[in-house]
Amino acid sequence: MRSNRKRITIKAISRRLPRSFRSLYTSLRFCLKWFRTLRVEFRVLEGQEPGSRSPLSILCAAGEKDRNYLAGLAFGEDYRERFLCRAWLWNANRVSGKNDGRYAMMFVKIHKSQRWILGSGNRFSIPDWVIGEVALPVDSGSMTAEKVKSDTRRIRTNGLEYEVTRDIKRFDDFYHNMYLPHILRVHGRSAFVTPYELMRKRLEHCDLLLVMKQGEPISGCMISYFEAVPRMKSLGVRDGDPEYLKFGATGALYYFSLLYLEGKGFPWIGLGGSRAFLHDGVLRYKRKWAQKLVDSSPDIFEFRILADSNATRSFLRSNPFIFKKRGSLYAAVFVDRERPLDPKELGRIGKEYLYPGLSKLYVYVFQQNLPEYPNTVSEELSDRLVIQSAEKVMGGHYNSKMVTDLNILLNA
Repeated sequence: MRSNRKRITIKAISRRLPRSFRSLYTSLRFCLKWFRTLRVEFRVLEGQEPGSRSPLSILCAAGEKDRNYLAGLAFGEDYRERFLCRAWLWNANRVSGKNDGRYAMMFVKIHKSQRWILGSGNRFSIPDWVIGEVALPVDSGSMTAEKVKSDTRRIRTNGLEYEVTRDIKRFDDFYHNMYLPHILRVHGRSAFVTPYELMRKRLEHCDLLLVMKQGEPISGCMISYFEAVPRMKSLGVRDGDPEYLKFGATGALYYFSLLYLEGKGFPWIGLGGSRAFLHDGVLRYKRKWAQKLVDSSPDIFEFRILADSNATRSFLRSNPFIFKKRGSLYAAVFVDRERPLDPKELGRIGKEYLYPGLSKLYVYVFQQNLPEYPNTVSEELSDRLVIQSAEKVMGGHYNSKMVTDLNILLNA
């Protein structure tokens, strides 16, 4: 209650300031908020890595839901978490450097504007979310692909239709009986739930698209018009019941949203954000609707590999990811081979992981004396597929001069 009164007081004071000072006050508040994010909590995630059945420890500075998501990738449900310390961002390398080989990797979530603070070194900037769009009308080749045809077949077989509304009663039913149970079932402890009041307020600038079966809504999503490209957001399925998925409840949301916005004359539709790990089910599902990756969120995970082990290699092999470098999106895939990769296997890797919108695919090979690959990459992939030794990205460089300079600046 006290903090709420304080916010109201600060807001009231800011309104009484002369306009010339108000912008300065806003800038100072932003700077203070940004500065507070520089001191973070480091926690250790520990458990057995499923692929190698070996112990794995991850150093992580991120929020609870992000930690839950990363732990799910690394361990599944069975893991432990413990607090390690609080430290300034520029001391992240110092924290990881005191691990004596105990930590295999480090994830630090930051805003992209803070990346320079961590210094140079072998790190990947993995976006918190990647953003995808689909050009309208969808080309006939994509709509007749077998994976899409299976969805459209279920839509026809089950007699699914759609309705677009902004009715409050329909919205309340959607939020409480579709959106909430669905997102909690699918994402569990890593779910980012939009509060009811916020989503209801957004309804002024959104459509609610509902998939109907025999006149009753079984799934729905919000279509937001806040940006130039309308975007699908906040998908939900009645009671979070997987049985409705067999009717095509999710596929129908995408199919009908594409048809609806195409009919309104929009040239693009946004399919919302997806996690930047290439085995993510949501990301893979959106790809079949001809999604092209066009952007990413401003928040990123700075990912650094600290130690080479069976568990580290297994995690990297199991979790290929998208990273950002100089404004473009790239993919990183790790493979472990005793023999050189043959053209057929390289073609399969390229087809599976070179998503539309990615600039290049880096294939990192755990192999000593990595051979040259002059003639094994097809002409189609030659400009977009890069093969490198995994040694290039193992471990990190500690920029002691920059850390010293920042500590002097802070204590000045």
